[in-house]
Amino acid sequence: MVRLDHATAVVVAVTLLAVVAPVAGAVAPSGPGPGVRGGDDRDDEHRDDGHRDDGCGGRERARSPDAGTVAPDRRGVLTGRTDLGDADTRVNATGDGDRLGRAVAGVGDVNGDGEADLLVGAPRNDSRARNAGAVYLFYGPVDRGEVDADDADLVLYGVDTEDRAGAALAGRDVDGDGYSDLVIGAPGDDAGGTDSGAVYVVYGGESLSGERRITTAAGVRLAGAGAGDEAGDAVAVVGAGRDDDADAGGGVAVGAPGANTSAGNASGAVYVVDLRDGPTDRRSLADADATFLGEDDNDVAGVAVAAVGDVDDDGREELAVGAPGADARRANATNDGAVYVLSDVFSGASGASTRPTRG
Repeated sequence: MVRLDHATAVVVAVTLLAVVAPVAGAVAPSGPGPGVRGGDDRDDEHRDDGHRDDGCGGRERARSPDAGTVAPDRRGVLTGRTDLGDADTRVNATGDGDRLGRAVAGVGDVNGDGEADLLVGAPRNDSRARNAGAVYLFYGPVDRGEVDADDADLVLYGVDTEDRAGAALAGRDVDGDGYSDLVIGAPGDDAGGTDSGAVYVVYGGESLSGERRITTAAGVRLAGAGAGDEAGDAVAVVGAGRDDDADAGGGVAVGAPGANTSAGNASGAVYVVDLRDGPTDRRSLADADATFLGEDDNDVAGVAVAAVGDVDDDGREELAVGAPGADARRANATNDGAVYVLSDVFSGASGASTRPTRG
């Protein structure tokens, strides 16, 4: 294991973390966001906003004059404003209280047709059990206009009450076979104890379609290491290769913000599991290839994780970990929060004990 304060990392401590909606005339971001935790709608100790973004990539294009005022400028940056009602596509939930859209992800090409695909989570869906959750995969190009979630090319249902499958989503080719794979967080899953959480990896391929139970569709289940960990509250896929090796596959990063570790209660943890050559079937996150622990009590490290690209120019992709409960390294600091940027999590694991010590 690696304590986050001992890891090779860049730490950013902030006094205020917020997402602010653009005001009229503000410049909108020019690309998809890298967020990877969809969260759920509970007011709990892990976060004070109850949700986070999970980016879904898309093409930027000019809109007709009667559809709003958003259009790319000469640099290709979107500017202006428009109502979301004028969006190209709206995906509608088909069940009351499903919380469709609590997590969304652009997952690359899952079925090998050359088009990017869209993954949408509804962690409060009751189709199989109360709040078991559901995940919807739409093969690109996505139809314009109004689309029902049940019309997705693939629907994956959570199995047990309060699993909340689809609370966090990510997608990428983890095993290097040329198909993008789906990574689905279910932080209420009881696979490793009550609310231990779990993450399911569904491998891509041409035949992936229809309606399935997530437990039967998944090639891998990563069970939380202990009760209350809520593993799968955030997920990401981190590439294992260098910048010029896009087919190297990668590993799954799993946030478990409720984990009690040797650093303290609810210090949180992030687990990285190398999936370039497997594993298959079931595995406990207690046996993860690398583990990063929060620094102190109630840091809730792992409430957000993201693969952020090569931000330190070392030729490999970095992993960012959010710990909104962390106290800054100054007098009288409380819940200022911190972000840790971890370099080369794969080779970093080889020099440390890879099994978490729980306390």
